[in-house]
Amino acid sequence: MKYTDYTIYKTATGDIVSNGTTNCELNALILNNDESIIEGVYKIDNYKIIDNQPVEQVIDFWINVRNARNRLLMECDWTQLEDVPKTTKIKYKEYRQELRDLPQTYNQVDNIDDVIFPSIPE
Repeated sequence: MKYTDYTIYKTATGDIVSNGTTNCELNALILNNDESIIEGVYKIDNYKIIDNQPVEQVIDFWINVRNARNRLLMECDWTQLEDVPKTTKIKYKEYRQELRDLPQTYNQVDNIDDVIFPSIPE
């Protein structure tokens, strides 16, 4: 018995709906009116199906870096308030600047794993 991997996608947008494996012909699978099917398994977050061909989607990893950086900045906003000791303020001011400089510091990299976030001050 032959098994076939498949991916179901929205015909109009190319957005992947689901994927799986079947032991029947692909044209025997029941699809919604706005769906199509292609042989092979393609990850929902990484591909769109355009003209019945899988096309890998390049995700701007800098969006993820900036989101993480912004979260870290928000988590230490309190360190810059007036009633915070000066030594704490200075340590965190440097840390916060390093966070803000990440895009310029790592402007030559193309992978989030190559970006090293600064350590949170103790």
